[in-house]
Parts: sequence; C-alpha cells; structure tokens
Amino acid sequence: MSNTEPLSELAWFAFENAEALCNTDVGCKDYHRFWSMVRLLDLDGRLPRGLNFFAENLAELKDTKGCVNVVLAGAADTGLAALIAAAAAQSGASPSILLVDRCRTPLTLNRRFAEISGLDIQTRHGTLDDMAADSMDAVVTHNVMGFNSEPDRAAILKSAARSLRPGGRLLSIEFLSDVRPPRSADETSALRAGLEKKLFDKGMDKDLVATLLDAAQAYWSADLTKGPYPEAVFRSHLDAAHLNLVSLNYSGDTGRASPRTQPGINKTRKHAYIVAERRP
Repeated sequence: MSNTEPLSELAWFAFENAEALCNTDVGCKDYHRFWSMVRLLDLDGRLPRGLNFFAENLAELKDTKGCVNVVLAGAADTGLAALIAAAAAQSGASPSILLVDRCRTPLTLNRRFAEISGLDIQTRHGTLDDMAADSMDAVVTHNVMGFNSEPDRAAILKSAARSLRPGGRLLSIEFLSDVRPPRSADETSALRAGLEKKLFDKGMDKDLVATLLDAAQAYWSADLTKGPYPEAVFRSHLDAAHLNLVSLNYSGDTGRASPRTQPGINKTRKHAYIVAERRP
C-alpha cells in the first residue's frame, strides 16, 4: 500500500475529462480541470497544508486497533486523501476514508487513486446532508467553506456533527475573515508568469505551453467563492451544530501551499486550524 499519488496520470485525466464529469450547476469545470495540473507542474506534487495538524488529531482519535474512520467533506482532487493517509501513517493509524463531493471529477480521481494505492477510499456523490452515518471518528473540511453560501455553511457543520460519533472531531483548515478580497490582476499575472517559466524549463513545446496557460488563466480567473466567513459567524454555526470548539489557531503560509495563491503577494492571508468535538 502506498500513499503516493500517481499525480501525472490523474492530472492529465482531469485535464481531459473534467468538462464531461464536472457538475455544470456548480460551474467547477475550469477549477477541477487544472487543480491537479498546477500541483504537478508548478508545485512539484506538493500536498495541501496541515500534515502535522491532522497527524496529531488522528493519533488521538484512532481506536485500540489503530483504525480511524474519516469523512472528507469535499476535495479538489486526490491531494486531501493523500494528506490524510500520510497523516495517519505518521500517527500510526490505519485510515478508512469516505469522500463526499457534489462533483464527479474528484470522486473519479479518488477511486483511481484507491485502485492504484490500495488505500481504503470510498466515494459518495452528493452532500453531507445525504449521509446517515453517526459513527465517524473525524470529518475533515479543507478550504471548502468559502465555496458555500451562508445557509450551506451552517448545514455542513450540522451534517458533520450528525456524522460523528460522540467525541468525534471536526478537523478543519479554513479561511475565516471579515473580508475576502478577490485575487488581484498582479497576483494572477505573477502566477501565470511563474508557471510559464517552469513549463519552458521542462522543455515543453510552445503549443502545449500555450494550451496549458490558457487553461491556467481560466482556472485562476474562476471565482467560485461565496464571500467572507467571519470567525464570529463560524463560532455561532458550531454552537448551533452542537459542536464544542476545542481549539482555533491561525497560521500564515511560510511558502506557497496552494495552487490558488502566491503568498509573496498575498502576505496577510491566514488560515484557521480548527478542532471541534461532537457533544455527548
């Protein structure tokens, strides 16, 4: 069993098939088409942020046999499942992962990842509202709240609470802020220029580079966010969902950790690392 993603295969699959697989109501085609490609070509396959955060919590949640049941509430590609698998390995746990998503692109990618890696990854098309499980050890959200509107954010947390066993934990890394400014033209230009240089440095043909840059431009220009999520509102949603806040700490990126941002330009962006427990 291996936690390593076959990222080249998966990135090209998403690039070629997202248009057919993506949820047209959500409008996520440009986003899912290029997310894995940026990780592959521009970030050297880097995993999402939070390895130690998740490892520490999974170590406390695993049962006496070392097993831990985790729900992923949405994912851009296979990076989040790979992150949780790596965190579980670091904590000495054996993960059983269920990915729930509204879009078939990340679900298809994760099924292929499971086939190749041997990891226990199940997928379900829909939302957490569709789940009836109440025995999960952890529900993970990783930069998904910003893509949901105000009532849906509260619903996600209520559904997460229903999915957890008593004492199970919501583990979240989210951007909580009173404002959520759009990406500036300067940041988009810097991201594009950096990717263009890397593509030519890899010896790629200029026509392929042009095709990839057009897709990258559409990806970075796509704005699927639904506005800011203030911490005070998040706390009220937690309370209404009967989740007790255990910890909430902010951390800024010291290096580029996301295909969507460039910390050198957007230096004030901080993410909240959140642990909340289902009440008995």
